[in-house]
Amino acid sequence: MAKPQEQEQISIISIGDMGPGNIGEFGPGSDNELAAVQDAADERYWGPRLDKSACMDDRLEGLRLHLAGNRAVTEAAANYLDRRAEALPLSKNMARTVNQLVVMGRIPVFHKKCAALASIREGLAYAGGNADEVVQVLWPQLDQLGATEFLTEQQLYTSVKAGHNNSQLDALWDSTPEQLMAIAEENGAEIEETPGSHKVAANLDNLSKLGFNNGLFRVEHPGDDNEPMGMLTIDWLGYRDQLLEDGFSEEDTARVLMRSGIFIVSIQKMINKDGSPQVTVS
Repeated sequence: MAKPQEQEQISIISIGDMGPGNIGEFGPGSDNELAAVQDAADERYWGPRLDKSACMDDRLEGLRLHLAGNRAVTEAAANYLDRRAEALPLSKNMARTVNQLVVMGRIPVFHKKCAALASIREGLAYAGGNADEVVQVLWPQLDQLGATEFLTEQQLYTSVKAGHNNSQLDALWDSTPEQLMAIAEENGAEIEETPGSHKVAANLDNLSKLGFNNGLFRVEHPGDDNEPMGMLTIDWLGYRDQLLEDGFSEEDTARVLMRSGIFIVSIQKMINKDGSPQVTVS
């Protein structure tokens, strides 16, 4: 059940892109499709966010906490970016991460054919080969979340290196996406189908306390081919607030946001083409 939240006025605070080094294909294909982003702040697309987490995927329904894959996928990846943590095989890492979230009431929802779930290792390797590009995008996000008070840019580079080193250890990568999804379900996660084909209007960086109703946005924004367009949504502020509610200190929250953010930005840059719009709302 969604928690009551004070209604706030949503506004677009910037429209840019994620800089160079993107290697994907997602993004609007025309000025007409790009124009859809101007509606992102319309109040009808916003409402109280659920405790469950889901993927940033443009095809999925909204009002959940959206991260890369979901909170379990993002945090399992982030575990490999902590140079002080024991690096577990991915099967054990995912089981433990899902179980910890379920115990806290933070149910992760996995969707079938999830690119983020299938690309944990590749995301860590991408960050290692594109550290400057990832840090350039992530540091301003961390600054807007108040996390840079507890961090230095060098810590981001150190975490990127740790993740890259772990990406090179074959023994850690013991499970297919299908096996990981079964492990997640056994530990209390929910599984859902993935409807339709990708059609991305923009990346949506959400710095508000509300959730974005991507399902309604898709219905009301067909692309040039009349296929519904959605947003690749990351709920940055919602994630920070969940961590604080879960008992993390501000300093520990900053570190989690840093490591999770490295994975999130890496996946964003792996699936988007250069120039794909990045819309920030608050």
